[in-house]
Amino acid sequence: MEQIGISDQDKNRLNEKVADFYENTSNYDFEVWSEWKGIFKPFGKLLYLLFSKRLQQLNLPLNSIDTAKGLKSEIIKLNDKQTKEIKWTIWYRIIKSTNDVIYSGIYTTCKNPNYESPLLKVVFPLPNGNASVVMTQKVEKDGSLLLCSDGKKFGDNGFYFTLTNKKGEYWARFVKSMHEWIRVYEDEENVLRADHNLNFYGIRFLNLHYRMNKKIHYKSDV
Repeated sequence: MEQIGISDQDKNRLNEKVADFYENTSNYDFEVWSEWKGIFKPFGKLLYLLFSKRLQQLNLPLNSIDTAKGLKSEIIKLNDKQTKEIKWTIWYRIIKSTNDVIYSGIYTTCKNPNYESPLLKVVFPLPNGNASVVMTQKVEKDGSLLLCSDGKKFGDNGFYFTLTNKKGEYWARFVKSMHEWIRVYEDEENVLRADHNLNFYGIRFLNLHYRMNKKIHYKSDV
């Protein structure tokens, strides 16, 4: 997706497999395991029945059986009609066993005067608006990439809802109760993985664990 807004110095410290994953995301297949925590398990089912299934967005897997067949991942690039340059990059992910859309997000970077480095911004389109996650990006000592949306007030990195009406008026709300962290890394067995943790009012309610496998391309002699 080439949407890592980090300095050249940090890019040099970034694990090669992690960098390749972000630069060539479409070359990877995904396995994912979900872990809803305690009292939040019924909430996941309710979210699915009321919103996710109908909107085909944010279909967070309820259990690992749902994702046993993995995810279908596709990178869609939209070009500007005049300049022909890439304007938006969309990462479209579907649960293979159900064909439900787990994420359909526009990935880009944005600048914020409160932060030295550009932030990663993911926009999830919804009826009459969108949900956006703005995340800081940090390269850890081991070369892993840590993405965080743990801000405390409007204007910080974090989770936002934006709505618009027929007059073109906009409303934005910062959801300070929602925080998430994503760590992309290479494990001890040289496997590329990601851990995605989500908190609500400081309580962990969902863990998602990903394994990213590079696709095997077979050559034909025909």
